[in-house]
Amino acid sequence: MDGVERAMEWGATHICFLGGDQLHPTDILIKFYKHIKSGWSAVSAMVPCRGWIKTDLTPKPFMKIAYKLKPEYQKEPPATPKTEYLDLVKREDGDYQEIHVIGTGALMFNAKLLLSLEKPWFFETILDRRRFERAYTMDSTFSWRLVREAGARILCDLTIDIAHMDIFPITEDYGDRFEDWPVWKS
Repeated sequence: MDGVERAMEWGATHICFLGGDQLHPTDILIKFYKHIKSGWSAVSAMVPCRGWIKTDLTPKPFMKIAYKLKPEYQKEPPATPKTEYLDLVKREDGDYQEIHVIGTGALMFNAKLLLSLEKPWFFETILDRRRFERAYTMDSTFSWRLVREAGARILCDLTIDIAHMDIFPITEDYGDRFEDWPVWKS
């Protein structure tokens, strides 16, 4: 039995994922709880990627990534979160933004949302098994399902700074160290 099912059996009102390979600020749960108390059904913070999720929306490796639907798709969200329907969340657009797709490295949500999702709650979407080419990660698929199938509204708090652990902590400026790489320009 997985931890989420056990939490549901125990009567959890909310589920919180905090990646074990990340450095979270000590007040992250307090911030998440304040947002939940103000009416959000889910709250998240962006975690820098460990590598490069190379799309036309992500111009460099090790970025903090979250997406929101383009305005024309928000009333009728498409079945899958393809990049042509999405905009990258940008810090200059505000400290608090409603989002539609994010990884689960820092996510808290109302446990009742799970009751609207068919099981399995978490799964990979594999396009090519030989190359293990995935359509989306399990994380982003789950957050998308919370929005699309369960009607969640996810607030992304961009004031929360998280580092992803590696040999060096991957922070927001980590990718700037690699600007001279030839692949960067492609």
